[in-house]
Amino acid sequence: MKLAQIFKDFEEQLITQGEEAESLSFVYRSLKNLSFTDFIFAIQQEITPEEKEFVESIYKQLVAHVSAQYIIGLAEFYGMELKVDERVLIPRPETEELVELILTENPKPNLSVLDIGTGSGAIALALAKNRPDWLVTASDISPDALNLASENASLQDLKISFKKSDCFEEIAENYDIILSNPPYISRADVAEIGLNVLHSEPHLALFAEEDGLAIYRKIAEEAKNHLREGGKIYLEIGYKQGHSVPALFRKYLPEKRVRTLKDQLVKIGWLLWMMDRIKQELENGGAVVLPTETVYGLFAKALDEQAVEHVYQLKRRPKDKALNLNIASLEAIEFFSKNQPTYLKRLVEAFLPGPLTIILEANDRVPYWVNSGLKTVGFRMPSHPITLDLIRETGPLIGPSANISGHASGIVFTDILKDFDQEVLGLEDDAFLTGQDSTIMDLSGDKVKILRQGAITREDILAKIPDIPFEEA
Repeated sequence: MKLAQIFKDFEEQLITQGEEAESLSFVYRSLKNLSFTDFIFAIQQEITPEEKEFVESIYKQLVAHVSAQYIIGLAEFYGMELKVDERVLIPRPETEELVELILTENPKPNLSVLDIGTGSGAIALALAKNRPDWLVTASDISPDALNLASENASLQDLKISFKKSDCFEEIAENYDIILSNPPYISRADVAEIGLNVLHSEPHLALFAEEDGLAIYRKIAEEAKNHLREGGKIYLEIGYKQGHSVPALFRKYLPEKRVRTLKDQLVKIGWLLWMMDRIKQELENGGAVVLPTETVYGLFAKALDEQAVEHVYQLKRRPKDKALNLNIASLEAIEFFSKNQPTYLKRLVEAFLPGPLTIILEANDRVPYWVNSGLKTVGFRMPSHPITLDLIRETGPLIGPSANISGHASGIVFTDILKDFDQEVLGLEDDAFLTGQDSTIMDLSGDKVKILRQGAITREDILAKIPDIPFEEA
């Protein structure tokens, strides 16, 4: 039996238990430190007893509603890897927007900051990392949480102060910025919480009395005694609290201007929801429209023959017209090619991600349905950050231009959806696109050939890599 079959069986069972199927592969890849490409090839192998036992151990934890990050022991937050376990909440991607807002609105040096209910220390550490001259204090009512936050500070080599305090009870100092992502879920809303959150994350950090408003009220009542002249308060709130929390702060701090960034949060929430849909569509063998830095591409999983066939049909593209592999690293290029030139690394470091397509000799890992059985294969690493992250997570992907073959390349999202009769999902970002083609370079021979002149010129390349052997013009 192949490893893929074990995954399929366990993933189906996870769904019946109210858990996400992809959690199994996410944990497995993380613990094994596998790229997506390595994982794809790993699951095609016959399973060993040891490997079966390893996958089963992950499954048993997931089906018991243990969060994936707790199994791994790490969670990513604002460019950091933080240690997490049952002592603290897992930091969420949406909280990164709170960090970004604070950093954007407060460029001044040497500010004094208090993070109330720090948990893993995620927000406090992100601020300290990006503003090393700020004096950051992290407080929490839980000694266990503070111990873990202190561990994370050491792992990140960041110096912040820690205090055990229930809101301001043990706080004597004044601050330029007071912030908090406190417990704000009402006990009445327990049914809205995911099973893995409810079963494994600390309830002390989830629930609050007074319909979820208790901690906000404590902060609002006492903040004026700890806020410096001109100081600011930043809070993350629940989606039902857009009126109640601002009302509290208007009551206790009437001299302060109160903003609720509802539109921004809705946009963030929509983006997260849409990206989940796009990922699911890719996993199901579908095609999605995504921006690059040049034009929109029609992306699908490159190692899924039916998914690639679907793209050919949507585009009405001849089968003998090969496709490129969209990848996110030099390692992925090397994994699918052979006889790479000595200057390849320098070329990638100088121009990728960006509007450059590189053609190399294909190895036997490249499916025939991608390169039409040719001896070569093209590689693309688009620079749009969301698309690149998606490739890194789910790739390799094919991504020819999002148009009907023979038509102009797509640069207007709404027009593309019309061309495909609204049959595809996608992400709109017309403003990011240049509309200019990528440059195509053939590196498969002794001499380098430019097959299509695009955004990057021969002169640009020679300026960075003067020894690259171009054929005579």
